[in-house]
Amino acid sequence: YLSVVVLAELAWVLAISYGFDRSTLASTLEQLLRTVEFAVEDRDLVGEAVAEFAAGKAGFADTLIGVRNRAAGCDTTATFDRALRGSRGFRVL
Repeated sequence: YLSVVVLAELAWVLAISYGFDRSTLASTLEQLLRTVEFAVEDRDLVGEAVAEFAAGKAGFADTLIGVRNRAAGCDTTATFDRALRGSRGFRVL
């Protein structure tokens, strides 16, 4: 079972500790989603987040938070991350 928290942490470790670039990280996450041996929490939402992450500028965790918040009915996700200024669904505080 892969929870969304585990996936966010995995993405961070692969990027920071192993130097995965955005494309490699997105591809790796896509492969995990296709692996039938794993039960993935909110698999469809994670897939949506991976696609947005691959095309965007936000980190994977931020993208995942935004996607899950939209699915829960939120129009906007507040953040302190100035790098997300102008990103879809985010408002920088």
